Amino acid sequence: MNALLTLLVVVAGIYLSLRCIAAGYRILDLGYALRRESTRVVRALLFWFGLALGVGWVLPGHLQAVFVLSLLGYAGLHGVLMLLLTRVLLPLSWRRNRASAFDDGRYAHAAGGADGDQSSP
Repeated sequence: MNALLTLLVVVAGIYLSLRCIAAGYRILDLGYALRRESTRVVRALLFWFGLALGVGWVLPGHLQAVFVLSLLGYAGLHGVLMLLLTRVLLPLSWRRNRASAFDDGRYAHAAGGADGDQSSP
């Protein structure tokens, strides 16, 4: 029973961490209409972060530690994956796509083609 309760607390921590991150991204998603949607954004942030804080507050000692570790662990994993994606994987993909476009001759004129011919291949 204790293991099942611990597993439920870990799942709750991961879920609430996911929802808090999603509420934070809502600022970026609704940035174009932030004046109009600011109450919804603030309400979502306060709700999810308040719920995570409240759940962490009412749990007993060892379960509170498990909850906080799962909450922060998932947030840390998300941060590491986002850094890996934006700093390593996407630049490699852009470089590969750019190189293949120049290699097959589609952009020979942009790369300093022989006679400046801009006709399509």
